[in-house]
Amino acid sequence: MKHRIITSVIALSLLATMPAWGQTNVIRRGQTEAEKAHADRQRRQAAERARREEAERIRIEKLEAEAEIEKQEIAKGGLLVVDDNPLIDEKGTKYFDAGDFQVYQSSLVAGIRNGRKDLKGDIVLPKYIKIYGHKHPLVFIDDYTFKDCKNITSVIIPEGVESIKSHVFEGCSSLVSVVLPPSISSIGDYAFASCENLTSINLPTSLQRIYDGAFKGCKKLGAIEFPSSVDYIGKRAFYGCSVLSFSALPSSLTFIKEEAFECCDSLKEIKLPPRVKEIGEYAFCYCTHLTKFELSEELLPTISENTFHQCMRLDYLTVYAEDGKTRSVNNYYRHWK
Repeated sequence: MKHRIITSVIALSLLATMPAWGQTNVIRRGQTEAEKAHADRQRRQAAERARREEAERIRIEKLEAEAEIEKQEIAKGGLLVVDDNPLIDEKGTKYFDAGDFQVYQSSLVAGIRNGRKDLKGDIVLPKYIKIYGHKHPLVFIDDYTFKDCKNITSVIIPEGVESIKSHVFEGCSSLVSVVLPPSISSIGDYAFASCENLTSINLPTSLQRIYDGAFKGCKKLGAIEFPSSVDYIGKRAFYGCSVLSFSALPSSLTFIKEEAFECCDSLKEIKLPPRVKEIGEYAFCYCTHLTKFELSEELLPTISENTFHQCMRLDYLTVYAEDGKTRSVNNYYRHWK
């Protein structure tokens, strides 16, 4: 009897403890899930920190790379940085002193003006100008910017500049060579006039118009190559270029204005492109070595009376036809001499 009672007590004790075991298991499961969630949060936080650190590292590397590129651009003259103390005109335009010239911003592009008269040596104009932290391409070189800068010897103009405006390099008497970019569409009035030592300039394939007096008085300008894109040569454009020579006039040429090639003593033979509609008065006046001038029978241009004045060696014009045959017009222009 006593044995049964002891057994029953033990069984009851075991039964009494069973809910506690279940509760313990639930608590342990809850703790495990909380620990897992905490661990997941830590992993996510660690991953986010790593992502941010990597992004910051990439950002810093990019800034350093950009700074190095900018440094190299500045060293090569491709970038000019200006920030402080602008002059402001009555229209609100800000002009920054860049040392050799003034810089200004117009919309999203930049321009330069007022070059110092004591500039000397080789000039490399920047492709970009950085103003208040923003890079702007150089597009404009204002009229008269480098006029009478008598000690400049060479100029390199960057791509992006659209035209050489009026009188920009006029009177730069020591200027020997000029490099023009493939973005240039026109050379303005008297842009290089009186650059008496200029011997070398490239005319890019984008060039369409050469305006009045552009190279007037460039006494040492020798061989040039006209791109086919040029359709207009202005009044006195090459007046007095006494050693000028070229293999051919541009095929798109439509107008040769008054005195365009007057006193170009070295011109010997010229074949006129068929698109030319007009040759102005005295266009080839005093071309004293000109012996042959050919023009197309298909579309004879208007030729002014004094076009060949004092061309003493030009006895006749040659008119060429589509079939390749030619005929001479003798003595027709002799009274212009």
